[in-house]
Amino acid sequence: MKKILIKLFSALCSAVLTFLVAKFAFAQNSSAASTPLDNEDGSLEYMGLPSDHADEPILANASAPKGTGRATVESEEGLVYTDFVIEPFEVKKSNERHGWTLLNARNTEHLDLLSHNDSERERHLEENIWVSHRELVYRKETLLDSVLNAQANNEELKELVLPGIGGEEYRVQVLAVEHRVNEEGISEGSISGHLVGEPESEVTLGYYGQRESGGFDSASKDVSISYDPREDGQIIVKLIDNEALEYAFSDVGCQTDHGSFEVGDPNAEL
Repeated sequence: MKKILIKLFSALCSAVLTFLVAKFAFAQNSSAASTPLDNEDGSLEYMGLPSDHADEPILANASAPKGTGRATVESEEGLVYTDFVIEPFEVKKSNERHGWTLLNARNTEHLDLLSHNDSERERHLEENIWVSHRELVYRKETLLDSVLNAQANNEELKELVLPGIGGEEYRVQVLAVEHRVNEEGISEGSISGHLVGEPESEVTLGYYGQRESGGFDSASKDVSISYDPREDGQIIVKLIDNEALEYAFSDVGCQTDHGSFEVGDPNAEL
């Protein structure tokens, strides 16, 4: 996994930096714009998470154990738990594009199943400071699939549908596509655009084979979503708390000399 992540994020370094900077400057003003696609039940709320998970403990890195003691094996992609499960959570809601697990994976039990190794698990725990929801979503058509389908039909890729939390989807107007096949014969590239009806929003995406990363900011919806790759056709959707993120990386919240975050309660008033 580590090798793929290195290649994926190296190719997208400038785009990721731009995306993080955009988070810090995230506008809080609200105006009329597009809305997420209607769910099958007519609901647009992302808080549709199972109530039996509502009271599960959430840990930030200040109290998180530094390792699970689980055995790992060296693979072509790096260290992976020997008991790693490809599809750890069941699909609870689906359509022709996505399968949502409807599970907010923030506690250690869920992260044990979501992560490939201890290092990845600890990163997720640290991100709990500014990630308010984290959901594994199975993608039935990846970014690469969309790009190749457009090429096969001699068409430009003009629109995408991205997953949100709890069954939400967002339509993206594509402005630019950079696609290439690297020297190893693997397709990789990046896509940029904005949400349909929201020209002020920013969408930045990247793919390495069937694995994807990126995210978007929507000032009108007051929503910021980031995507992490997991396995082929799987994406970890993270709903970002921009105030907590900005505080975590401020001089007050981030102690770089110690390489850790000491921010206390992310919900406390600054």
